[in-house]
Amino acid sequence: MYDESPIPLSTCLEAKLLQSCNASQNIVKHVENIKEGLYVYMITIHMSLGNLSKRMATSRIPILSEPEMAYYAGKVVGALDDLHKAGFVHNNIRPEAIFLHSS
Repeated sequence: MYDESPIPLSTCLEAKLLQSCNASQNIVKHVENIKEGLYVYMITIHMSLGNLSKRMATSRIPILSEPEMAYYAGKVVGALDDLHKAGFVHNNIRPEAIFLHSS
């Protein structure tokens, strides 16, 4: 039978991950968790430029320039390094999961 008991925040792995990586300059900043019944909502800072997929779709040319790609690749490598140092492995790296901010 399906267990409908609420998920304790202490067991929400992704929330723990975001909290532990708040010092990283390459990972979105975690603000708080809101628990509502079976769901945990993770509140993060607003990423004003959307995600990399949106950035590529709205570019005048569909392919990013070499300097842009080098910049984003460096940020992704930095984020992965921060995650690995915190003891986590990301298994779903894709443009939709790479968020951009104006600063």
